[in-house]
Amino acid sequence: RHAMAHNPGSAFLHNNVGVIQMLKPDGVADALAEFETAVRLKPEMADYHGNLGLALAQFPGRLPEAMEQYRTALRLDGHYQAAHLNLGRALMTLGHRDEAIQEYRQAIAENEAALRNKGDAGLIKQHGRLTGEILRLFGINLDLCPVLDISYDDEADNSLKGRCYGTDTQQVVDNAGVFNRAMRTAGVLSCAKHFPGYGPAQCDPHESL
Repeated sequence: RHAMAHNPGSAFLHNNVGVIQMLKPDGVADALAEFETAVRLKPEMADYHGNLGLALAQFPGRLPEAMEQYRTALRLDGHYQAAHLNLGRALMTLGHRDEAIQEYRQAIAENEAALRNKGDAGLIKQHGRLTGEILRLFGINLDLCPVLDISYDDEADNSLKGRCYGTDTQQVVDNAGVFNRAMRTAGVLSCAKHFPGYGPAQCDPHESL
């Protein structure tokens, strides 16, 4: 707040203060005001709209407004996973199950190989947490994952395309471990596969090997 007193026109600072207020038991109203200011100052920032939606969703009767903020965030950034997840939650609350499922699918749309290639463990952790949260919403507490096979050929037609966390043992252990711990933190158990691994296979073992 000291910094904001010297720079009241900083949307970044207003958004950050809002995030801090959201962590306080009685801080939602103050957070809402901060997020509204951040959006007014810099309406092109998707995460500011997403945060405003989160605050609005805490107030009875304001869920439709929250959903509009999530949708605005997604118009600005179609890959904003948290906005897809929160919009899905809101739709589920209102009984729109099919639409909610579509949003959940978008929230975890990127596959393991895509996340691996970005080299950002934080994104893999987020993917694990979101996967766990979505499964819990549907009453599922066990997921048959992660895939621990090594990708020897990312283009091989062996049913592993896009599903491998690494091209060597250590990369698989590191990345799959991040996903696994994050999903378990969300309350979902895991069962790794495949045993035996079939990364070197050049055909789909579900059909022939």
